[in-house]
Amino acid sequence: PQTKKQKEEKKFQDSLKQGQKVVTTSGIHGRITQVNDVTVVVDTGTGKITFEKIIGLTGGIGSGKSTAAKIFNQKGIPVYNSDDRAKYLMQHSPELKKSIQSLLGVEAYQENGELNRSFISNKIFLDKTLLQKMNELVHPAVFEDSENWKNKQKEAPFLLREAAILFESGAFLLCDAIISVVADENIRIERTIKRDGLTQIEVQNRINNQWTDSQRIEKSD
Repeated sequence: PQTKKQKEEKKFQDSLKQGQKVVTTSGIHGRITQVNDVTVVVDTGTGKITFEKIIGLTGGIGSGKSTAAKIFNQKGIPVYNSDDRAKYLMQHSPELKKSIQSLLGVEAYQENGELNRSFISNKIFLDKTLLQKMNELVHPAVFEDSENWKNKQKEAPFLLREAAILFESGAFLLCDAIISVVADENIRIERTIKRDGLTQIEVQNRINNQWTDSQRIEKSD
């Protein structure tokens, strides 16, 4: 369902033109006075409202996308980190936690209630069917969370959505432009081993479950 909504929203965004009459989700009527690569400006008759566009930022594990996101954030651009928020929701959403335990077992969480990341990783990254089922649980929760975040952002030239699996999850359909960060695979593996304490085989399994750089580049701007 969220994929259909994403496609419809993207189609609507692409159809916006200067002079077009619109009604916002809050019921405000107006006319579009400006459309550019990052914003849409609507004149309501009593003032103007600026709607920020969304730039997607993606890249494989260890590519350096988080570093790129920090640079944007330092420049005042709001950044939604899909990966961090997914981990947060898996830890703090009672509904999502219950669904994950039903899928993977109670071992998905430690006795203290913390997410058992090593257990989950070992389960899903060796089983594509299980990985897909896990994504079907997590992605809708992240989508809803990102929409709530987006609606709270004010006065930014544009918004940045960071996600390792931007394409795989379908979230790219919500973006007006996409930046892909790429790096040599050996460098990515070395970075991830140092950062996360994983083995080379574990990192390679994660890389194998993500799109290749060539696939990302083909669909990026």
